[in-house]
Amino acid sequence: MDTQTTIPMQQTQPSTYNHPCGDLLENGTRRDYLDIIVPLYRASITGDCKAARVILDRHRHLVRYSITENKETPLHVAVASPSTKFVRYIVNMMEVADLELHNRDGNTAFCLAAIAGNVGMAKIMVEKNPALPNIRGRDNMMPLYLAAFHGKHDMVTYLYDQHGGMKEDAYWTNDNRDDVLLKCVEAGIFDVGLQILNDNKELPQDKNIWNVLHILAQNNMALHAGIIVPNMNMFLVRHTFVLSFIGLLEIRVIKESNATAFLRLLWKRTMEKPKDIIDDILKGPMTHIGTYPSHVLFVAARMGNAKFLMELIREYPDLIWMRSDDGESIFHIAVAYRYLIIYKLLHEIGSMKDLITTMTDQQGNNILHLVGMYPEKNPYVDSLAAPFKLQSELLCHKFVSLEINIGKLFIVG
Repeated sequence: MDTQTTIPMQQTQPSTYNHPCGDLLENGTRRDYLDIIVPLYRASITGDCKAARVILDRHRHLVRYSITENKETPLHVAVASPSTKFVRYIVNMMEVADLELHNRDGNTAFCLAAIAGNVGMAKIMVEKNPALPNIRGRDNMMPLYLAAFHGKHDMVTYLYDQHGGMKEDAYWTNDNRDDVLLKCVEAGIFDVGLQILNDNKELPQDKNIWNVLHILAQNNMALHAGIIVPNMNMFLVRHTFVLSFIGLLEIRVIKESNATAFLRLLWKRTMEKPKDIIDDILKGPMTHIGTYPSHVLFVAARMGNAKFLMELIREYPDLIWMRSDDGESIFHIAVAYRYLIIYKLLHEIGSMKDLITTMTDQQGNNILHLVGMYPEKNPYVDSLAAPFKLQSELLCHKFVSLEINIGKLFIVG
């Protein structure tokens, strides 16, 4: 299953870009290009202040000129260099308006710094021109969105603070606030995502909630973060949540993950909506044949994302009765995929498991039938059980009861 979700981008509209002067490139001699442009480009890309000074002391105006065919100024080029010192040198030579020049793609140098995630360079530019975080780049995208799109956590944190929580009406609508939120979730920047939810009570909009839930349904690791097991090798640390759930390890949760806190707040907010809207949100987009293959509940079940399911079921217990397009419950899927961690949820719902385990899918198969049809074990569960002597047996009468006989615990390696 794809781990990426197609989500809307910042609003796009025709833009008039503010390009730098290109006279020396377009009308200059070949000698000017070789003697001036090429050395200045090399100095900018390597962050060589000494070499740049030789040229700019004689041709200071070139700080606002294009030195590449992509209409980039020395500052555009310099943000790709490792030298914050060089960026400060160039910025100090520029006028405030010079920092607002766009390259051919429509990005300011500040936008490129946002994409690269270089907070130090961004701060230098903002000191000179505080308006830069509000100047849009390629396809009318705000620098904050560009940073989130490229997964630059520190830059997103810095720019979100610069925007005061995206509350400026002149720059933000709920649509492009949602765009930033979605990209933060997709990039795993859940601390800022949580802050966005807290700062904007109306977000995400109904039309975008499924997008967020769909991403979270596929993200096991983010929801299971914050768990530690002392004195364990890295294999066990990576899989502590699953191992503890099936009774092989005792763990200690030191801090709830930001992703879990985000999901909990988002779902609580969603649960305040009318039931028909909630159900539509969970279903996601409908195919041309009238099915809902991206229903978040069953996406999570196929991914073995028990944490996601538990959070949703905690607030909406009737989800355990929900059926997929094939007539399967999450427990049917858990058995078919051998996700013991989800199947264990049956033991938490009391006598209702009698009814669930006798439910049949569209082919007339109940959970017991699925056990026989798919004898192969889930490779993921196998990999978790490999270091242990693990024996399990399925007992059935009216329902299937799964018990794990651990025996002696062997840690390999």
